[in-house]
Amino acid sequence: MKKLTVILAAVVLIAAILIGVFVNQKNQAITEKNQANTELAAAQTELENAATQLNDAKVANEELTAKLEAETAEKGQASFGLEEALKAKADLEEQVKQLAADAEKAATKLDALNKELEAVKVEKDQAGSALEEALKAKADLKEQAKAAAADLDALKKDLEAAKAQTPDYKYGMGMVTQVVSETDAVQVSTTVCSLTLDAEGKIVTVAWDAQQTVIQGSDIKVVKSEAIGEDLAELAKGKTVEEASASLTAGDLLESLQKAAENAK
Repeated sequence: MKKLTVILAAVVLIAAILIGVFVNQKNQAITEKNQANTELAAAQTELENAATQLNDAKVANEELTAKLEAETAEKGQASFGLEEALKAKADLEEQVKQLAADAEKAATKLDALNKELEAVKVEKDQAGSALEEALKAKADLKEQAKAAAADLDALKKDLEAAKAQTPDYKYGMGMVTQVVSETDAVQVSTTVCSLTLDAEGKIVTVAWDAQQTVIQGSDIKVVKSEAIGEDLAELAKGKTVEEASASLTAGDLLESLQKAAENAK
């Protein structure tokens, strides 16, 4: 009964944690990939524009050089025009150098973006694999939950049969669960109270069991499972729940006893 209770408590928690984490990882990888593709397209456009401008500058430089040579041959003495042409040629050469530098920068940026895109693709593939594993783990947990539910139904039937044999007694169970989230793990502490009351509402038997479970990723480990409060159980016999509650100071023991009393049928 204790094992079934722990399985049912852990199933929902594990499924929610795993699915939430891996869906977020996949969405982040897709967003990064889209951003990298946008930057890659912009860099390619910038590189193409720089290449076009560089080619235009080279053509203009060649045309100016040819014109300068023709004018020099014809005019000979046109030194002023020659100086202006040489200055224009020097300016064009500077522009060509600048465009070449810009093109080199664009090519470097394009290469960096390609590498970033490859990294995003790898991360996306890893996220996809992790998500598949999480979905498989979820499916396994669902199967365990179904089996646990079936066992619980069987136990309920047994309990109903036992109650039918002893109609003067009422039986109830109460459970209190505390969940503490740490950096890389989740600790689940569960206290279960099993209670039998007679026709006058006095305690015939009462027992408490405590279990601590650590959930880390897909690993579920029971670190502690034991019966507790045995001395208090002896003191509670023959008393009503209200009378027994007055002597209990441990919060989980008291709360689980009260829940068991509420569930007693």
